Amino acid sequence: KNEEYVFHMNPTASQMATDRRKSGLIDFHESFAKSIHKQAYKVSDTLVEVRMIVDRSSVEIFVDGGKYVFTDQVFPSEPFSKLEIASKSAPFHKDIKVFLVNTIWTKDE
Repeated sequence: KNEEYVFHMNPTASQMATDRRKSGLIDFHESFAKSIHKQAYKVSDTLVEVRMIVDRSSVEIFVDGGKYVFTDQVFPSEPFSKLEIASKSAPFHKDIKVFLVNTIWTKDE
């Protein structure tokens, strides 16, 4: 279905952003998911810590222990199942841990 939610960090521009324009159902309101959410951030000399929590209809991103936060609603037609991490310029250290959380929803809901 080519649905995706994108989190992007650009240290050169001191900016990070989320893009949910292709995240699934977005046409229920004219202003929903029409733009990219951007936020400035101060680049540090240390590694950046990113924690991302994804559930059925939301994505929360905490950068550097919550110093920077994004919260977005998403409505994918199927649960997101792929994580891709890439760097266009500098090499980076990947220490990735994925934790699955049991759903509170039953099949009847």
